[in-house]
Amino acid sequence: MAIIHFAFSRLRPGVSAADKEKIIAEAQAIVAVMSVPGMKRISVGPPLDAARTQGYDFALTADFENIDGFNAYLPNPDHLRLMKLMKNYTDDTELDLLLGKSLLTYQIDTSRQAKL
Repeated sequence: MAIIHFAFSRLRPGVSAADKEKIIAEAQAIVAVMSVPGMKRISVGPPLDAARTQGYDFALTADFENIDGFNAYLPNPDHLRLMKLMKNYTDDTELDLLLGKSLLTYQIDTSRQAKL
């Protein structure tokens, strides 16, 4: 079973374009050194077309070998640094981030066959 993790974040109104670039650069620096057993790939960045994002300013996607890799990622210090970085630019509390007020997370188990 392989897991793909998506996270989308809305920044608080008024965050400048310069600050958005700073956030992306900091996030990219964090994921560049992130090492998690079972994580195959991680990427962060802004949307290609902000008009189609329903207000989300930032996205992260990560691929894991299995659920154990994803579970190892959650308490990873670099993942927690990313969460803290995002919290600095949202109006959310820690609980709001976990509950999805300005953060949407979604995981896919790629071993399951889609039944459309």
